[in-house]
Parts: sequence; C-alpha cells; structure tokens
Amino acid sequence: MSFSRISIFHTGRKSPERITSLMTRIHTATVLRSLPAKCPDLTRLACAIVLIALLVCPVYAGDETTPARPRIGLVLSGGGAKGIAHIGVLEVLHDLGLPIDMVSGTSMGAIVGGMYAIGYRPDEIKDIVTALDWQHIITDMRHRRLLPMAEKRFDSRYIGSFVIEGGRFKLPPGLKAGQNIAELLLRLTWPAHNIRDFKNLPIPFVCVATDLASGEAVPLEQGFLPEALRASMAIPTLFTPVRIDDRLLVDGGLTRNLPAEDVIRLGADIVIGVDVGTPLRSAGELTDFVEILDQAVRLKAVLTTKKQRELCDLLITPELNGLSFYDYDKTDRLIAVGRQAALKVLPALQALIDSLHLPQAVPVSVPRSDTIFVQELRIDGLSQVAPKVVRSELNLNLPGYVSSDALERGIERLYSLQFFETISYTFVPVSANGHLLKLKVKERFANLFRFGARYDSEHKTTLLFNTTIRNRTGKSSALLIDLQLAGKTRLEGEFYAHSGLRSGLGVRLYTLYESAPFDIYTGARRIARLSRKSLLGDFSIGTIYNNSLASSVGAHIESYLLSPDIAPPEYEDISQNISFVYAMVQFDTIDRTVFPTSGQWIRLRSEYSSAKLGSQASFWRSWLDWRGYLQVSDRLTLLGSLLAGNTRFSDLPLHYNFTLGGSELFSGFYPGQLIGPAVQAVQIGLQYEFQLQRFLIVRLNTGNTFSRWPWNISRQRYESGVGITLGAGTPIGPIEFTAMSGSLNRFLTYVSIGFKF
Repeated sequence: MSFSRISIFHTGRKSPERITSLMTRIHTATVLRSLPAKCPDLTRLACAIVLIALLVCPVYAGDETTPARPRIGLVLSGGGAKGIAHIGVLEVLHDLGLPIDMVSGTSMGAIVGGMYAIGYRPDEIKDIVTALDWQHIITDMRHRRLLPMAEKRFDSRYIGSFVIEGGRFKLPPGLKAGQNIAELLLRLTWPAHNIRDFKNLPIPFVCVATDLASGEAVPLEQGFLPEALRASMAIPTLFTPVRIDDRLLVDGGLTRNLPAEDVIRLGADIVIGVDVGTPLRSAGELTDFVEILDQAVRLKAVLTTKKQRELCDLLITPELNGLSFYDYDKTDRLIAVGRQAALKVLPALQALIDSLHLPQAVPVSVPRSDTIFVQELRIDGLSQVAPKVVRSELNLNLPGYVSSDALERGIERLYSLQFFETISYTFVPVSANGHLLKLKVKERFANLFRFGARYDSEHKTTLLFNTTIRNRTGKSSALLIDLQLAGKTRLEGEFYAHSGLRSGLGVRLYTLYESAPFDIYTGARRIARLSRKSLLGDFSIGTIYNNSLASSVGAHIESYLLSPDIAPPEYEDISQNISFVYAMVQFDTIDRTVFPTSGQWIRLRSEYSSAKLGSQASFWRSWLDWRGYLQVSDRLTLLGSLLAGNTRFSDLPLHYNFTLGGSELFSGFYPGQLIGPAVQAVQIGLQYEFQLQRFLIVRLNTGNTFSRWPWNISRQRYESGVGITLGAGTPIGPIEFTAMSGSLNRFLTYVSIGFKF
C-alpha cells in the first residue's frame, strides 16, 4: 500500500478512528488494483465491495453528519468524435445518483470532463454538443455572413495555400489555428474563468497534454481552464500547439490517453474509466502506408493505455465499431452507444452505491451568469493593427455589463477582418464587482500564397495564383494580388485599409489588367470573336468593413482596346480612354458561396461618365442586381434573381453593355449571347440536396436586353430558358453539369469544375 496516497487524506484529520477507517477503505481500493488485469471488471469491483463491507463500518468524528467514504474518480479518454460517447456514460451515472468526486480527461474527454467539473449536467452537455456545427468548429471556418464586405468576394476561390516567410514557402504549425474551438471553450467555461486552481472547481479536475519538445505527459491542474482544454486536444498537424509556461503543448492522447494515474493523484480511491480510444490494428488490417503510419504514431499511446486500464477499478468500453475519430455528425448515435456501455455495467455500479452506502449525489456548479461588469479593456499583442480598430469591432460600452453573447459576436467580427491568427480573452478582478477584460491577440504577419484551378466549357482550364499581404503595407491593411492564366489572362491588385471607425469605413485602391475574348451573337449564331484588353484603376471610400451592407463612392479610369480576332471585315479596332465616378450600395447575407441555402445579395450601382471627367465616352448607367435564397426545408431551397438596368446617352463602350447568358445567370443561352444598353431579366428555381453535398437544381428564366428601356411590357419582347444542373461539393470546389434549352437554342450543355473566380 502506498502511504504517500494515504497522506493526502490524513491532512487535517483529528480522530484516530476516522483515520483508521479511511485507511482501511483506501487499502481495499489498493488491493483491488493488485488483482490481475485480466480479471473481469465486475469481479474486481465485487471484490472491493465485499472487502469494504466486511472491514468497514461508518466511523464519525468531528463532523457528525459526514461519513467517511472512498472517493470516486472518473477518467474520460480521448478519441476525437468518439469522445462524445462519454456524455451517454455521464447520463447513466447521473441517473443513478453516483457521486463523482474528481474527474480527469484527455482531448475530447477533457472537454466533456471539464464541463462536468464546472457543473454542467449531462443533459446540458448533450444539448450543447448536439447543437454545435462541428464542421464549422473543426475546420476553423468563418461564417461568410461575418466576413467584411471587402473579403467576401475572395471566399471559396482557392484550393490550397502556403505561408511565405523570408522569401520562402513555409508550412504552418497546424492546418488550423483552432480559433473556433478556442472561442467555444471560452464561452463554455465562462463561469470558471476566475478559478485558476482546478481543484477548486465544484468537482476537482485535471486534464493531460503532451510536451512537444520532451514527449512527456503534462498534467494540467492549474491555469486558465479554456487554455488547458485547448492544449489537451491540440491534435498535431490539425491544430496549432498551445504555449503554456514556456512549454509547447499538443494533444494528451499521444502520451496518456486514459489518465487514470492523474485522477488517483487527485485523491481518488475508486476509479471508473471510460475508454473510447482506437485499439491497434491487426497485422492483416495494416494494408497501406496511411494505416501503418497511423499505427506507428499511436503505438506508445496504446501501450500506455494498457497500464492506465490496470489502474481502473471499473472500465467502461463503448462499442464504437463503425464509428470514427471524425464522426462529429453522429452525436446522437455516439451518446446512445455510451449510454448502452454504461448500462451493461449497471449491476456493478448499483452494487457500488448500495454496498458503500454512498449518498445521493448533490449537483453543484459554479454560479452562472451571462453578464459580467467590465471596468476597462486591455489589449495585448497589437503592433500593426490600430487599437481603435479592435475597439470599434468589439463595440462594447465600457465601463458596463458585458454579456457572453455580445463579447463572442465582437470577437467573431474582429477575427473575420483577417488581421489576426488567434484572439482570446480572460477576466481579471480589479474591484469587488468589476473586472479587467484582457484581450490577447496574435497578429497575422506572414504573407500568404494561395492557388486555385478550374475548368469550364467557356474558358476551358484557368489557373489562379494569389499573394495576400496583411499588416505590412500599413496598419490594419491588406494587399491582395491575383493572377489568372490560361483561359483568360487577368492580373489584379487590391489594397484596402481600415479607418478604425465604428461604421467600418475604409479606403480601397484597385487596379486590373485583363485580356479576354469577347463574343458577339446575332440570334443563335456567333458572328464575331473580339479580343479585349483593358487596363484600369479604381479608388473608393466607403463602409467596406461592414459585414452585410457596404456603401461607397469612387472614381474609375480605364484604357481599353477591342480588336477583331475572328470577325467580319466591318469590325475594326476600337481604343478609348474612359473615366467615370460612381456610387454603389451592396447588401450581402448569403450563407455560403458554393450552393447557398439562405440569404440575399443585392447591388445597386450608378456610373456617370462625361468629357468633363476626361472621358472619351459619355454615359449614365444604373442597374439593380438581386439574388435571393430561401431555405424551405433542410434539403430544399427556393432560388430567385432579378436584373434591371438602363443607360442614358448612346456613347456606351461595347463591353459596358449589359449581357445575359450562362448556365447559372440566364439558363438556355451562351454567356453574353444577349447584349444591350438596357436589360430586364428574372429567374426562379429550386435547389434540392438529395444527398450530403449532392444537389439537383432547376432554373427557369425570362428576360432580354434592349437598345433602350421598354416601358410597354410585352411577352414577345422576352426570351426564356430552362436549365437542370447536377452538382456536387468537393474539396476542389463544386462540380456541375448543366443541360439547358432556350428560345434561341434547342439544347446546350455546360460543365464546370472548381471554385468560380
């Protein structure tokens, strides 16, 4: 028997009889652990119960109302999504009223165990976990609706990226910074932010991480709870490591996936373990290098788990066949499997309660409040981003009460600016009722190189390369350079900077060189292909950092050349310099760029060009473009679009005319088949997701372009078309095949592979 274990419980005891009784109980638990590992858990636990029943009778000393009893520790292993099964086990333990005196956990087991230690009931944990968008959390996706308007057009364009530092490509320390999971943990542990010794939680708690430098297991018993949980589940290569006290920490599953010894160190006499880890594959199952590599990485952890299992008095092992590390979309099934596993050992659990005369567990929790009084804000880590930018996006009225929802929304807005790699916060008491809000940010300095590729029936193969530079060309600024090659040549640069005002006011500079074909149709026949080369510059000021509504005014200059490529003799070179001023309002609440299911996109723009502005063309062009998506069920979305535009004066450059056509914008027509200074068009459709990321889309549209705006609506003025699209979402972008027909074309097909840009 380990007297070092006993000494933990002797502290402060005055009665020798009570000490003797407690030592006897602890000795029983120690004898239990000496039983062979192959002995069934029920038998081992029964031995303990019999020994305790024979050797122990309640002894009271000092406190007449509190009987001495063995303390029960709960151990929750890591296992990715499979760790959600722990919730089902907790439900059974809670229903039985089994008191849990301390908890240890690793990775997902740390998250579930940490929530339980704070005081969340199992049903509350279940509701939270099942309601989460795990794909959003794990992939570190930002909700498109939260992106600044200036960033939305760059969403879902690239298939890969590299960091550039010192003129060289560099792989990041993890595929994801883990900002979303960090925000989640900050919110869930809000009531316990001021508790820095985890033994002082309602249920004492410890989680385990791995020191990346030494390879040692690191028990985390003190510190900032959400940071400790984030370290315990920092899966190498997936999430970036977490630095705590000069240690670089990653997932504890690498070294101690089932932390039984840690709960014993906390003082547990009887240990209940729940292991959802993946066992080693047999030799026959190791058929490819991925499986062999995975097995090699997990060897140490699995061997360690065997030793930790031997420390458990009762081991619960949910049957997780057919469920994987990444099955976060199967939360209900995982919880049910955990519950079934706990019910299988119900006789042992009930015998433990009955024989030890355990009291009914009384739920305790940290006092919860959705608000906290904040006296001041301190921001650590700023260098290139102005403090007023941070304060404007947080939008907190200080001093004053701050809710968890308001703070989380502010951080999401701030992170969506793309200026930061990570953002976290903590509260520090500074008075009896007031707190200091410490915001810790890590600015994004590294240049980013991104690339994309697509194929479509119009431009064939097109390649895209991008360099994004943030915070290096000025405070709170971004410089983006895009190069498109192959199907068309396009070089564009965009610079914008945040003003720091609450309205999201910013300035934008834009330049573009483009060389692309320009087709001319008469009816269903293409009569000419022109080559268009343009060089332009644009300056605007407006609310580019607002995440749904942007208004701006600007000036535009352009030089272009239209020359015949394949065309009749009457087509000659056209070269002009044009300049105009414009005003624009844009509204965008679309949920996602690829196969959107809800939201609206609206653009209202007016352009004025005249000789007074140094332009060789005079026109006044205005238009309204609207697209809407209404989700009527989980799988069905109603689509709609409207385009209405008109031009005054007749000196409009050819490529500034409105055009209609294309599988998506105006089905049944070639891109740009209909062209004119005025346009009226409407489209309706349905999008049905018949399988996950598999879509069937039907579109109906009618409209036309005109030489001048027609006020007399006549059916004969309009062309119509229909299109049916089969689409699939893939890691390289959407894949779409469209069959369509229109009033000028009997049958057309269109193929698109990859993100649109």
